[in-house]
Amino acid sequence: MSIVSDMDVAVLAVDGCFDSGLSAVLDVLATANALREDVPTSPTAFTVTIVGLQKQVRTGNGLIVNPVPAKKMAQPPDLLVMPALGVKTPNEIIDGRLATTSWWLGPAFRSQYPAVLVDETRILAQDARITTAGAAFAHIDLALSIVQQHSPSLADLTARYLLIGDAPSQAAFAVPALLARADPTMAAFERWVRQRLSEPLQISAAARDLGISERTLQRTTASVVGMSPLHFIQQVRLDEATFLLRDTSMSANAIAAAVGYRNAGTLRALVRKRRHSTLRALRAGRPT
Repeated sequence: MSIVSDMDVAVLAVDGCFDSGLSAVLDVLATANALREDVPTSPTAFTVTIVGLQKQVRTGNGLIVNPVPAKKMAQPPDLLVMPALGVKTPNEIIDGRLATTSWWLGPAFRSQYPAVLVDETRILAQDARITTAGAAFAHIDLALSIVQQHSPSLADLTARYLLIGDAPSQAAFAVPALLARADPTMAAFERWVRQRLSEPLQISAAARDLGISERTLQRTTASVVGMSPLHFIQQVRLDEATFLLRDTSMSANAIAAAVGYRNAGTLRALVRKRRHSTLRALRAGRPT
């Protein structure tokens, strides 16, 4: 069923906003507008307005934007989009809500906003009427989700024109070593895992060698990187397996053994589950 009126979208521009975040939203919605007549249902257009709290805004890279003052808008928009910021945000944001952020900001986000239910493995996180995106370039997915809610057919056509692929998870991009640096215990745990990567690993042994309780290790991994110790070990193993696939000529079975798995089948299943990819794709260096 086609929508009877245009969808009013206000894109909030503030000092320090990511240029790519702002432009990605504008470009995706403009492309959708240009293609809407090619969709059988001919969905109505997006009326997009750049709004701001000041007469002039300077983006993170110094570009000048002249937004429409928010107070001059005749009526509230149907949707407000706020591009990512390169500056600190207020202490209270979306407490009690599910949200996502860039995978490498996960530990800092949890520390700064403990009341927010952050899941940085997601590209997009939706909770009621609030949608958050994982990083500056995840604004493409965010904008496409707006089109999807407006018209699934138009979203599909827009994605094809802009070569936007499915991206179900950020897990493929996360680097365990970088995540672990946020906390001394996690950094020590990451080193412990890498030193024993080809061996069967016991969480109890890791806790003992680190001089902490197993419960403390469980709590630390959950609070710092948002996963269990076992899941973190899997991430480290997958990280190393990806390196070996792309930078060596080792066989799949040899790589599986090097990262602690009995055979390539086990590693293959984990790559499918955690990276949404295949050993062949990783070896070829194709994006996951």
